[in-house]
Amino acid sequence: MKVILAANAEPGGGKTTLATTLASAAAAAGRQVALADASPQRASLAWLERRPAEAAAVLGVDFAALSRSRATARGGARSGGANRPSRRAASSSARAAQHADAWRDRLREAEREARRAEVDLLVIDAPVIDTALERARPRDLARALDGIDLVLAPATAARGQEEATRAFLALLAATPAALRGDAEALLIGNRIRRKRRPRAEALRRSLNRFAPEPAAEVSESPVYPMLADAGFGLFDPAAAAAFGARKTAKLREEWSPILIAAGLLAPPRLSRIGAAAATRRRAPSSRLNLAPAGV
Repeated sequence: MKVILAANAEPGGGKTTLATTLASAAAAAGRQVALADASPQRASLAWLERRPAEAAAVLGVDFAALSRSRATARGGARSGGANRPSRRAASSSARAAQHADAWRDRLREAEREARRAEVDLLVIDAPVIDTALERARPRDLARALDGIDLVLAPATAARGQEEATRAFLALLAATPAALRGDAEALLIGNRIRRKRRPRAEALRRSLNRFAPEPAAEVSESPVYPMLADAGFGLFDPAAAAAFGARKTAKLREEWSPILIAAGLLAPPRLSRIGAAAATRRRAPSSRLNLAPAGV
């Protein structure tokens, strides 16, 4: 089973749109998919409640309701030894570690629930990464994210949000898995206004240390909220019926790199001549370079 996490530290970055579109795309393609909602707003679960019976089925998992008993039981002493930190620092570290453990335990239960339902894809709509998890030590965060196959980090070109996205990417970069090169994460440019292209370029420059460019750029469109209000996604047949095949196809094309990364779409095949030409003019990788400079 593949596990995909839609997460970022930017409020309103479009994680729910990303998660619900990806889940409905997988379902429309005939995959058995579960959508776990870990956000306080429970927007993905609300979307599932609105989803019509005739639409391809998506299993809902209430991530926040999963048991945290084991994490609570382990939330005791985390500090000690000759170089014990201050009481305040130790308390903060213990809370962060407990928070990471609680996330990990709920992730495990979500995976077990998905496997019992014979699901082959689990998509998680994560909450905004809060300060408790940010204070977790790299090894605690690594345990919390263990088992995640792909992190999709949506980011908008809104002013003032670059630092939140940069901080989240730096948080990922500090995990041992990222330093080993085992972690896979993609930056997704979301709600891109084509008429305001300079803002998208500014976002790329701001995040250049971690990602030369977003793996995909999803345009801002009223189609997404209108579909969400009806419980549909962009790849449901109802989308083309409601908004026209041409408009829908144009929006769907923007999602191709995301679907390829998620294993829902095969990469385009090139002829031998075309592959050689593509190699000569290859652009910088859109996959996040999670290792900080100098590592």
